[in-house]
Amino acid sequence: MTPAYIVTVAPCWRNRALLTAQLAETCAERVISAVDAAGALDWVTFLKAPPAAIVIDAGQEITAEDVRDLQAALPDVPMIVIASALWRPSFEPLRSQGVTLLVRPIRIGEIVQTTARVLAK
Repeated sequence: MTPAYIVTVAPCWRNRALLTAQLAETCAERVISAVDAAGALDWVTFLKAPPAAIVIDAGQEITAEDVRDLQAALPDVPMIVIASALWRPSFEPLRSQGVTLLVRPIRIGEIVQTTARVLAK
């Protein structure tokens, strides 16, 4: 069986690298990154096991619809979405569907703490 892992999804390579490195240091031995929702699903398919959580840096390039698609494909996987205040209204309805929503500006430490809490549930 594949050990638990986290998937980070972020179009911006800097955000993706920072999230991946920080989560690997503090929350999971394996953290895999993807540019978009389709890439995240490709990893899950390749590894043949669902992740412990998916952390998504959302906005213009990753929409609420993309998050809904991930939820439909992986209904039991906790999702943490990070969105700017500008995009908050489009992601807010996802809270009622079990998504943890974090709003920028936010410190990386807060993202890590939230991820750790979600994993502990």
